Amino acid sequence: MDTHIEWGVEDKYRGAVSEILYDSLSEKFAPVFGDRSRGVLFLKEALVHDRVVVAQVNREVIGVAGLQFHNKGYLDTSFWKSWKLLGWGVFRMIFNGWILESKVPKDTLYLDTIAVAEHSRGRGIGVMLLHKIIQFAHSEGFSCVKLSVTDTNT
Repeated sequence: MDTHIEWGVEDKYRGAVSEILYDSLSEKFAPVFGDRSRGVLFLKEALVHDRVVVAQVNREVIGVAGLQFHNKGYLDTSFWKSWKLLGWGVFRMIFNGWILESKVPKDTLYLDTIAVAEHSRGRGIGVMLLHKIIQFAHSEGFSCVKLSVTDTNT
């Protein structure tokens, strides 16, 4: 099996990327979105192309990483974009304290999310994503890569 790690997310893969993100972080997302379909739709619409790294095997998305740098994250969670997608549900997002972006120093690339499809775990996909991210960080002059970890990580 030949695994490809690509920078950015093509439109045709936005749904698959969003499903992997939601399923891997469902404990974090469920209180915000209520049901899976609503969460996946929000993620699909909010993905920022140039802040996502995607792992694929035979054109199937099996892993994803979401990055933040230069004050822009992998999801556009601005109030008006969130309002458009969630309506009054945006207040559930605020109430649950779902803040995806924080200030990151200029010299730091922040790895906000890394997720691998359940059926592909244990095959080194996460390591491959990390290598691609570290390679990018070096080429762009970042002096530090930081990883966000939550207590629900498996």
